[in-house]
Amino acid sequence: MTRPLPARSGFLRRWRDRALERWLYGRAPDTVPLTLGQRRIYILPSGAGLGFAATLATMLLAAVNYDLGLGYAVVFLLAGVGTLGMGLTYRNLAGLTLTAGPTENGMAGTTLGVVLRASQRRSEPRPGLGFGFGFAPTDGDGPTAWLDLAAGSEAEVVLPLAAPKRGPLPIPPIRVESRYPLGLFTAWSIWRPTVSALVYPAPADPAPPLPPQAAGSGARSTRRTQAGNEDFAGLRPRTPADPLRHVAWKLVARQGDGERRRSELPLKQFESDAAGELWLRWEDVPPPATGLAPEQALEKRLAVLCAWVLAADALDAPYGLRLPGTALPPSRGEAHREACLARLALFGFADDGVPATMPAPEMAP
Repeated sequence: MTRPLPARSGFLRRWRDRALERWLYGRAPDTVPLTLGQRRIYILPSGAGLGFAATLATMLLAAVNYDLGLGYAVVFLLAGVGTLGMGLTYRNLAGLTLTAGPTENGMAGTTLGVVLRASQRRSEPRPGLGFGFGFAPTDGDGPTAWLDLAAGSEAEVVLPLAAPKRGPLPIPPIRVESRYPLGLFTAWSIWRPTVSALVYPAPADPAPPLPPQAAGSGARSTRRTQAGNEDFAGLRPRTPADPLRHVAWKLVARQGDGERRRSELPLKQFESDAAGELWLRWEDVPPPATGLAPEQALEKRLAVLCAWVLAADALDAPYGLRLPGTALPPSRGEAHREACLARLALFGFADDGVPATMPAPEMAP
Protein backbone atom coordinates (compact mmCIF):
# COMPACT_ATOMS: atom_id res chain seq x y z
CA MET A 1 0.00 0.00 0.00
CA THR A 2 1.25 3.44 -0.89
CA ARG A 3 2.14 5.52 2.15
CA PRO A 4 0.73 9.06 2.24
CA LEU A 5 3.20 11.89 1.86
CA PRO A 6 3.82 14.08 4.90
CA ALA A 7 2.01 17.40 5.08
CA ARG A 8 5.18 19.36 4.41
CA SER A 9 5.67 17.63 1.06
CA GLY A 10 3.28 20.10 -0.59
CA PHE A 11 5.38 23.06 0.53
CA LEU A 12 8.63 21.34 -0.47
CA ARG A 13 7.22 20.46 -3.90
CA ARG A 14 6.10 24.06 -4.52
CA TRP A 15 9.51 25.36 -3.44
CA ARG A 16 11.23 22.87 -5.74
CA ASP A 17 9.00 23.83 -8.68
CA ARG A 18 9.74 27.52 -8.21
CA ALA A 19 13.48 26.82 -7.98
CA LEU A 20 13.36 24.69 -11.15
CA GLU A 21 11.41 27.38 -12.96
CA ARG A 22 13.93 30.08 -12.09
CA TRP A 23 16.96 27.92 -12.86
CA LEU A 24 15.89 26.11 -16.01
CA TYR A 25 13.32 28.27 -17.70
CA GLY A 26 13.72 31.83 -16.46
CA ARG A 27 10.77 34.12 -15.88
CA ALA A 28 9.71 35.07 -19.42
CA PRO A 29 6.82 33.09 -20.98
CA ASP A 30 7.55 30.86 -23.94
CA THR A 31 6.91 31.81 -27.54
CA VAL A 32 4.00 30.34 -29.45
CA PRO A 33 4.41 28.06 -31.31
CA LEU A 34 7.37 26.37 -29.64
CA THR A 35 9.61 23.83 -31.40
CA LEU A 36 11.53 21.61 -29.00
CA GLY A 37 15.28 21.68 -29.57
CA GLN A 38 18.39 20.45 -27.85
CA ARG A 39 18.37 23.16 -25.16
CA ARG A 40 14.73 22.50 -24.19
CA ILE A 41 14.79 18.72 -23.73
CA TYR A 42 16.01 17.06 -20.52
CA ILE A 43 16.57 13.35 -20.05
CA LEU A 44 17.18 11.17 -16.99
CA PRO A 45 17.05 7.43 -16.27
CA SER A 46 13.64 6.20 -15.20
CA GLY A 47 13.06 3.74 -12.37
CA ALA A 48 13.29 0.88 -14.83
CA GLY A 49 16.50 2.40 -16.22
CA LEU A 50 18.12 2.50 -12.78
CA GLY A 51 17.16 -1.12 -12.23
CA PHE A 52 18.55 -2.00 -15.63
CA ALA A 53 21.86 -0.28 -14.80
CA ALA A 54 22.07 -2.07 -11.44
CA THR A 55 21.47 -5.39 -13.19
CA LEU A 56 24.23 -4.69 -15.72
CA ALA A 57 26.63 -3.76 -12.91
CA THR A 58 25.88 -7.05 -11.12
CA MET A 59 26.36 -9.04 -14.33
CA LEU A 60 29.65 -7.24 -14.98
CA LEU A 61 30.96 -8.07 -11.49
CA ALA A 62 30.02 -11.72 -12.00
CA ALA A 63 31.77 -11.81 -15.38
CA VAL A 64 34.91 -10.26 -13.90
CA ASN A 65 34.87 -12.60 -10.90
CA TYR A 66 34.45 -15.77 -12.95
CA ASP A 67 36.31 -14.54 -16.05
CA LEU A 68 33.35 -15.20 -18.35
CA GLY A 69 33.91 -13.98 -21.87
CA LEU A 70 30.27 -14.56 -22.79
CA GLY A 71 29.25 -12.51 -19.75
CA TYR A 72 31.29 -9.56 -21.00
CA ALA A 73 29.64 -9.84 -24.39
CA VAL A 74 26.12 -9.90 -22.93
CA VAL A 75 26.81 -6.92 -20.61
CA PHE A 76 28.29 -4.76 -23.34
CA LEU A 77 25.54 -5.74 -25.77
CA LEU A 78 22.82 -4.75 -23.31
CA ALA A 79 24.67 -1.55 -22.45
CA GLY A 80 24.75 -0.66 -26.14
CA VAL A 81 21.03 -1.35 -26.46
CA GLY A 82 20.34 0.92 -23.48
CA THR A 83 22.49 3.71 -24.93
CA LEU A 84 20.70 3.41 -28.26
CA GLY A 85 17.35 3.58 -26.44
CA MET A 86 18.47 6.83 -24.73
CA GLY A 87 19.11 8.43 -28.13
CA LEU A 88 15.76 7.26 -29.50
CA THR A 89 13.94 8.59 -26.43
CA TYR A 90 15.48 12.02 -26.94
CA ARG A 91 14.76 11.92 -30.66
CA ASN A 92 11.08 11.23 -30.00
CA LEU A 93 10.73 14.79 -28.63
CA ALA A 94 13.29 16.67 -30.74
CA GLY A 95 11.62 18.80 -33.42
CA LEU A 96 8.13 18.53 -31.94
CA THR A 97 6.10 21.76 -32.34
CA LEU A 98 3.60 22.77 -29.64
CA THR A 99 0.77 25.26 -30.09
CA ALA A 100 -1.94 26.30 -27.64
CA GLY A 101 -5.52 25.83 -28.79
CA PRO A 102 -8.60 27.66 -27.53
CA THR A 103 -8.97 27.23 -23.77
CA GLU A 104 -12.57 26.90 -22.67
CA ASN A 105 -14.05 28.89 -19.81
CA GLY A 106 -16.26 27.33 -17.18
CA MET A 107 -17.97 27.58 -13.83
CA ALA A 108 -16.19 27.46 -10.50
CA GLY A 109 -15.96 23.95 -9.10
CA THR A 110 -15.79 22.29 -12.52
CA THR A 111 -12.96 20.96 -14.68
CA LEU A 112 -11.84 22.93 -17.70
CA GLY A 113 -10.24 21.54 -20.85
CA VAL A 114 -6.87 22.95 -21.96
CA VAL A 115 -6.39 22.26 -25.68
CA LEU A 116 -2.85 21.63 -26.89
CA ARG A 117 -1.82 20.98 -30.50
CA ALA A 118 1.28 18.94 -31.37
CA SER A 119 2.65 18.77 -34.91
CA GLN A 120 5.73 17.53 -36.74
CA ARG A 121 7.26 17.47 -40.21
CA ARG A 122 9.30 14.32 -39.77
CA SER A 123 8.35 11.31 -41.91
CA GLU A 124 8.40 9.03 -38.87
CA PRO A 125 5.74 8.53 -36.20
CA ARG A 126 6.19 9.66 -32.60
CA PRO A 127 4.48 7.15 -30.33
CA GLY A 128 4.02 7.41 -26.57
CA LEU A 129 3.89 11.20 -26.04
CA GLY A 130 2.56 12.10 -22.60
CA PHE A 131 1.17 15.52 -21.60
CA GLY A 132 0.47 16.84 -18.13
CA PHE A 133 1.07 19.68 -15.68
CA GLY A 134 4.22 20.02 -13.56
CA PHE A 135 7.93 20.60 -13.85
CA ALA A 136 9.38 17.12 -13.39
CA PRO A 137 8.25 13.65 -14.49
CA THR A 138 8.82 12.39 -10.94
CA ASP A 139 5.75 14.31 -9.67
CA GLY A 140 2.98 12.28 -8.09
CA ASP A 141 0.59 13.24 -10.92
CA GLY A 142 1.70 11.62 -14.15
CA PRO A 143 0.63 12.54 -17.69
CA THR A 144 -3.11 13.05 -18.00
CA ALA A 145 -3.22 12.65 -21.81
CA TRP A 146 -1.31 10.41 -24.21
CA LEU A 147 -0.80 10.84 -27.92
CA ASP A 148 0.61 8.77 -30.78
CA LEU A 149 1.55 11.32 -33.44
CA ALA A 150 1.61 10.01 -37.00
CA ALA A 151 4.29 10.99 -39.52
CA GLY A 152 3.99 14.58 -40.78
CA SER A 153 0.69 15.17 -38.99
CA GLU A 154 -0.93 17.34 -36.32
CA ALA A 155 -3.10 16.24 -33.42
CA GLU A 156 -4.82 17.73 -30.38
CA VAL A 157 -4.89 16.68 -26.75
CA VAL A 158 -7.13 18.05 -24.01
CA LEU A 159 -5.70 18.38 -20.50
CA PRO A 160 -8.18 18.54 -17.61
CA LEU A 161 -7.60 21.49 -15.29
CA ALA A 162 -9.52 21.99 -12.05
CA ALA A 163 -11.14 25.42 -11.57
CA PRO A 164 -11.79 25.69 -7.83
CA LYS A 165 -12.72 29.37 -7.60
CA ARG A 166 -13.92 32.36 -9.61
CA GLY A 167 -11.60 34.67 -11.52
CA PRO A 168 -8.83 34.51 -14.11
CA LEU A 169 -7.05 31.16 -14.13
CA PRO A 170 -3.53 31.13 -15.61
CA ILE A 171 -2.58 27.87 -17.28
CA PRO A 172 0.21 26.15 -15.29
CA PRO A 173 3.37 24.94 -17.04
CA ILE A 174 2.68 22.05 -19.39
CA ARG A 175 5.03 19.07 -19.41
CA VAL A 176 5.50 16.83 -22.46
CA GLU A 177 7.47 13.64 -21.94
CA SER A 178 8.35 10.36 -23.59
CA ARG A 179 9.79 7.02 -22.50
CA TYR A 180 9.68 5.42 -25.92
CA PRO A 181 10.98 2.90 -26.95
CA LEU A 182 12.39 0.95 -23.99
CA GLY A 183 11.17 2.90 -20.96
CA LEU A 184 14.71 3.08 -19.54
CA PHE A 185 14.95 6.87 -19.87
CA THR A 186 12.48 9.72 -19.49
CA ALA A 187 12.88 12.73 -21.78
CA TRP A 188 10.75 15.77 -21.01
CA SER A 189 10.34 19.44 -21.74
CA ILE A 190 8.36 22.24 -20.09
CA TRP A 191 6.19 24.67 -22.02
CA ARG A 192 4.63 27.78 -20.50
CA PRO A 193 2.14 29.21 -23.03
CA THR A 194 0.78 32.71 -22.54
CA VAL A 195 -2.85 31.61 -22.29
CA SER A 196 -5.35 31.70 -19.46
CA ALA A 197 -8.94 30.72 -18.78
CA LEU A 198 -11.81 32.55 -17.13
CA VAL A 199 -13.73 30.91 -14.31
CA TYR A 200 -17.32 32.10 -13.87
CA PRO A 201 -19.04 32.02 -10.48
CA ALA A 202 -21.00 28.85 -9.84
CA PRO A 203 -24.75 29.57 -10.21
CA ALA A 204 -26.78 29.49 -7.03
CA ASP A 205 -29.03 26.44 -6.75
CA PRO A 206 -31.70 27.03 -5.65
CA ALA A 207 -31.73 30.67 -6.70
CA PRO A 208 -34.40 33.31 -6.08
CA PRO A 209 -36.72 34.00 -9.03
CA LEU A 210 -35.86 36.66 -11.53
CA PRO A 211 -36.67 40.26 -10.53
CA PRO A 212 -40.30 40.99 -11.53
CA GLN A 213 -39.70 44.38 -13.15
CA ALA A 214 -37.35 45.72 -15.81
CA ALA A 215 -36.32 48.85 -13.98
CA GLY A 216 -33.17 50.84 -14.46
CA SER A 217 -31.94 54.39 -14.22
CA GLY A 218 -33.31 56.24 -17.22
CA ALA A 219 -35.13 53.16 -18.56
CA ARG A 220 -38.87 52.71 -18.60
CA SER A 221 -40.48 49.62 -17.15
CA THR A 222 -41.55 47.09 -19.75
CA ARG A 223 -43.06 43.65 -19.70
CA ARG A 224 -41.04 40.52 -20.36
CA THR A 225 -41.53 36.91 -21.20
CA GLN A 226 -42.12 35.14 -17.92
CA ALA A 227 -43.24 31.85 -16.42
CA GLY A 228 -46.62 33.06 -15.20
CA ASN A 229 -50.28 32.43 -15.87
CA GLU A 230 -50.43 33.79 -19.45
CA ASP A 231 -50.70 31.88 -22.75
CA PHE A 232 -48.85 28.57 -22.89
CA ALA A 233 -45.81 28.84 -25.20
CA GLY A 234 -44.14 25.43 -24.85
CA LEU A 235 -41.51 23.63 -22.78
CA ARG A 236 -37.89 24.43 -22.01
CA PRO A 237 -35.21 22.96 -19.68
CA ARG A 238 -35.39 24.19 -16.11
CA THR A 239 -32.67 26.55 -14.84
CA PRO A 240 -31.59 26.88 -11.17
CA ALA A 241 -33.52 30.16 -10.86
CA ASP A 242 -36.88 28.67 -11.93
CA PRO A 243 -39.39 27.59 -9.25
CA LEU A 244 -40.42 23.95 -9.14
CA ARG A 245 -44.13 24.79 -9.30
CA HIS A 246 -43.88 25.44 -13.05
CA VAL A 247 -42.38 22.02 -13.84
CA ALA A 248 -44.47 19.84 -16.16
CA TRP A 249 -44.87 17.10 -13.57
CA LYS A 250 -47.43 15.15 -15.61
CA LEU A 251 -44.93 14.83 -18.44
CA VAL A 252 -42.24 13.73 -15.98
CA ALA A 253 -44.59 11.07 -14.56
CA ARG A 254 -45.34 9.72 -18.03
CA GLN A 255 -41.65 9.50 -18.84
CA GLY A 256 -41.04 7.49 -15.68
CA ASP A 257 -37.48 8.74 -15.16
CA GLY A 258 -37.15 8.85 -11.39
CA GLU A 259 -33.42 9.63 -11.58
CA ARG A 260 -33.85 12.80 -13.65
CA ARG A 261 -31.86 15.72 -12.25
CA ARG A 262 -33.61 18.94 -11.36
CA SER A 263 -31.68 20.86 -14.00
CA GLU A 264 -33.13 18.52 -16.68
CA LEU A 265 -36.80 18.86 -15.71
CA PRO A 266 -39.11 20.26 -18.42
CA LEU A 267 -40.54 23.64 -17.47
CA LYS A 268 -43.81 25.09 -18.74
CA GLN A 269 -43.17 28.42 -20.44
CA PHE A 270 -45.83 31.11 -20.79
CA GLU A 271 -45.87 34.30 -22.80
CA SER A 272 -47.14 37.70 -21.85
CA ASP A 273 -48.56 40.13 -24.37
CA ALA A 274 -45.19 41.77 -25.10
CA ALA A 275 -41.55 41.03 -24.38
CA GLY A 276 -39.44 43.71 -22.72
CA GLU A 277 -36.05 44.38 -21.28
CA LEU A 278 -34.94 42.91 -17.99
CA TRP A 279 -32.28 44.47 -15.78
CA LEU A 280 -30.32 42.18 -13.46
CA ARG A 281 -29.12 44.56 -10.80
CA TRP A 282 -26.77 44.18 -7.87
CA GLU A 283 -29.21 45.75 -5.39
CA ASP A 284 -32.04 43.40 -6.43
CA VAL A 285 -30.17 40.37 -5.12
CA PRO A 286 -31.56 39.27 -1.73
CA PRO A 287 -29.04 40.00 1.04
CA PRO A 288 -26.97 36.96 2.05
CA ALA A 289 -27.25 35.31 5.42
CA THR A 290 -25.72 37.18 8.33
CA GLY A 291 -22.45 36.05 9.83
CA LEU A 292 -20.67 35.56 6.50
CA ALA A 293 -17.31 37.10 5.74
CA PRO A 294 -17.37 39.93 3.16
CA GLU A 295 -15.71 37.71 0.56
CA GLN A 296 -18.26 34.94 1.12
CA ALA A 297 -21.19 37.38 0.93
CA LEU A 298 -19.79 38.75 -2.32
CA GLU A 299 -19.55 35.28 -3.86
CA LYS A 300 -23.13 34.51 -2.77
CA ARG A 301 -24.43 37.59 -4.56
CA LEU A 302 -22.43 36.83 -7.70
CA ALA A 303 -23.76 33.25 -7.66
CA VAL A 304 -27.33 34.56 -7.67
CA LEU A 305 -26.55 36.98 -10.51
CA CYS A 306 -24.96 34.13 -12.48
CA ALA A 307 -28.11 32.03 -12.05
CA TRP A 308 -30.21 35.00 -13.18
CA VAL A 309 -28.07 35.47 -16.29
CA LEU A 310 -28.54 31.82 -17.24
CA ALA A 311 -32.27 31.99 -16.56
CA ALA A 312 -32.73 35.19 -18.57
CA ASP A 313 -30.71 33.71 -21.44
CA ALA A 314 -32.95 30.62 -21.42
CA LEU A 315 -36.00 32.90 -21.73
CA ASP A 316 -34.43 34.50 -24.84
CA ALA A 317 -35.49 37.94 -23.63
CA PRO A 318 -33.31 41.09 -23.71
CA TYR A 319 -31.57 41.56 -20.38
CA GLY A 320 -28.89 43.82 -18.99
CA LEU A 321 -26.46 43.46 -16.11
CA ARG A 322 -25.73 46.25 -13.66
CA LEU A 323 -22.90 45.91 -11.13
CA PRO A 324 -21.26 48.53 -8.91
CA GLY A 325 -19.21 50.66 -11.29
CA THR A 326 -20.11 48.81 -14.49
CA ALA A 327 -23.13 47.93 -16.60
CA LEU A 328 -23.95 46.06 -19.80
CA PRO A 329 -26.93 47.30 -21.84
CA PRO A 330 -29.77 44.87 -22.52
CA SER A 331 -29.21 42.39 -25.32
CA ARG A 332 -29.55 38.68 -26.00
CA GLY A 333 -27.62 35.81 -27.53
CA GLU A 334 -24.59 33.71 -26.71
CA ALA A 335 -22.11 36.57 -27.02
CA HIS A 336 -24.08 38.72 -24.59
CA ARG A 337 -24.36 35.85 -22.12
CA GLU A 338 -20.61 35.25 -22.23
CA ALA A 339 -19.97 38.99 -21.76
CA CYS A 340 -22.20 39.05 -18.67
CA LEU A 341 -20.55 35.96 -17.21
CA ALA A 342 -17.14 37.48 -17.88
CA ARG A 343 -18.11 40.64 -15.96
CA LEU A 344 -19.18 38.47 -13.03
CA ALA A 345 -15.96 36.43 -13.20
CA LEU A 346 -13.70 39.51 -13.21
CA PHE A 347 -15.69 41.54 -10.68
CA GLY A 348 -13.36 42.56 -7.85
CA PHE A 349 -10.15 41.76 -9.77
CA ALA A 350 -7.59 44.25 -11.00
CA ASP A 351 -6.36 44.30 -14.60
CA ASP A 352 -3.42 42.04 -13.71
CA GLY A 353 -5.68 39.35 -12.26
CA VAL A 354 -4.88 40.14 -8.63
CA PRO A 355 -7.92 40.51 -6.35
CA ALA A 356 -8.57 44.19 -5.75
CA THR A 357 -10.49 45.83 -2.95
CA MET A 358 -13.92 44.27 -3.20
CA PRO A 359 -17.07 46.28 -2.53
CA ALA A 360 -19.14 45.67 0.53
CA PRO A 361 -22.16 43.37 -0.03
CA GLU A 362 -24.61 46.22 0.56
CA MET A 363 -22.92 48.56 -1.92
CA ALA A 364 -25.22 49.84 -4.68
CA PRO A 365 -24.18 51.13 -8.11
